[in-house]
Amino acid sequence: MLASLRNAALCALQRQINRFFPPIAPQFSLAGMNISLDEYCPTTTTTDATTSTPSSLEESLWFAVPKKKVTRGKKRLKTTLQKRIKLKDNIVIDKRTGELTLKHKLPYNWKNYLPGNAEYAP
Repeated sequence: MLASLRNAALCALQRQINRFFPPIAPQFSLAGMNISLDEYCPTTTTTDATTSTPSSLEESLWFAVPKKKVTRGKKRLKTTLQKRIKLKDNIVIDKRTGELTLKHKLPYNWKNYLPGNAEYAP
């Protein structure tokens, strides 16, 4: 029953597509198979529900299903790694003052450590 409903829906959809968008170029065949509309849209309806073999159209099509490849946990790990405060390797302890400073920055009281102001140095 589901197969016949699916075939009827495919047939109606194909008719509407052909009515509004007539084919300009010849129809493509899937996987080298000769597929006609008459095979899927018979003029007489059959009530034989015992035929459950897959049609050639179903055998020749591969249905693409989107997959979610990145889990929520891995996505969370990635965003936290990108947004974290980066570790700095240029933080050093100044030999003169003993303060934590960056390598390229002078200490806060750098004027006291000039040779002329040595008496003000702690």
